Amino acid sequence: MDSTLLLLDSKPEIDPAKLKTWSRLGLSISGLVLNPRHNLDEVVRIYQDIGVQLTRINLLATSWVNPTNYMPFTRLADGKWDLYQWDSRYFDRLSEVKERMNAAGITIIWTNYELYSWSHRKLSAAEQEGTPWRTNINGVNWEREDTTLYRLPDAWSKAWFEKVVPYLDLNPNVFEIGNEFPEKGVHQRVRDVVRAIQPDALISVNRNEDTPGQYTNMKIGKDYDMISFHGRRLKTLGDLKQAYPESRSQMLPTATFQELLDAAKVENKRIIFSSDGARTSDDPVETYDWGKLKEFIQEVRGKGCSFEHQSRAKMTSAPNHTMIEADWFKSLHV
Repeated sequence: MDSTLLLLDSKPEIDPAKLKTWSRLGLSISGLVLNPRHNLDEVVRIYQDIGVQLTRINLLATSWVNPTNYMPFTRLADGKWDLYQWDSRYFDRLSEVKERMNAAGITIIWTNYELYSWSHRKLSAAEQEGTPWRTNINGVNWEREDTTLYRLPDAWSKAWFEKVVPYLDLNPNVFEIGNEFPEKGVHQRVRDVVRAIQPDALISVNRNEDTPGQYTNMKIGKDYDMISFHGRRLKTLGDLKQAYPESRSQMLPTATFQELLDAAKVENKRIIFSSDGARTSDDPVETYDWGKLKEFIQEVRGKGCSFEHQSRAKMTSAPNHTMIEADWFKSLHV
C-alpha cells in the first residue's frame, strides 16, 4: 500500500499519561466542535506554540439555529428538530477535535449543559423560539424557567449521554456537567448516568455560586473529581481574600479562597480557576485587565491549581485566530 495513504489513514499518536498530570494551564475557544469555521489545524498549531495544556469545549450551546454550525441532531425541512436523528458530521468533528487536541498534549474539559441555551438567564423567550428545546418532534420541552433543572436528565439527555460519552475519552479528558449550573440534584443524577456508561469517567462541577465552600459542599475528591470556579469575582489577587460568610454559616470550613487554597485537607490539583466571567470590557482587544489577571493566575498556579483562560477570540466571529492572545499567554509560563 502507498505509504502516503497509510499516513492519511493513521490517527495522531496520543500519550494518555501526559494528559493525566495536573495542574494544567489552559486556553479555550469553546465552540471548536460546534463551529466548523474554526480552522482546527491553525488552532492546534497556535495552542502548541504557546504551551496550552488544557481547553474547555462546549458539547451543547446557544447558537444552534446558525445553519453553518454542526449539531448532534437534525433539523427537518419544516424547521423542526429531530433530536434522536443523530448527525454524523458533528460526531466526526468531535472525534477529530479530541484526537488532535489530545495528541498535542492538551486535555479537554467537555462542558455538557450550557445553561444559557434554554433558561431565562441569557436568551429572551423570543430568542429561544425555534431552538431544539422549543421546536422538536420528540416532545422535549426545556422550559425557559429553571423548573427544567429539577427533572434533568430527561429521557433525551440519557439517550444523548449513551451516544456521546464513548466519543469523549473521559479519562484523561473531563466531563463538566454544566456551565454555571445551579441545581445540586442535577449534578448527582447526571454523574450517576455518566458513570454507569463509563465507571472511571472524570467528572467536574461548576456551580453558579462561585464560593469557596462549594469544594466541601460538592465533596470534591469523593463525589466528583474536580471543581471549576469562574472569574466574575475571581480576577485579582485581592479577590482571594474576599470573605464569603455564607460558607461559615453553612458549617463549611473556608470563608475565603485564600483559606481554601491553604487548607490541609484540600487537594488544590482538583481546582480549576477560569477567566470565564472575568472580562473587564466588551472591547474585543482589551477584553481583560491583562496585568491583574496574570498576577491572579500566577498566584493560584503557584498554589497547585489549574487555570483555564477564555480567549478573547470568542468576542468576534470565527475564524478569528489572530485574536488569540498568544504573547500574553506565553508570558504566563514565566
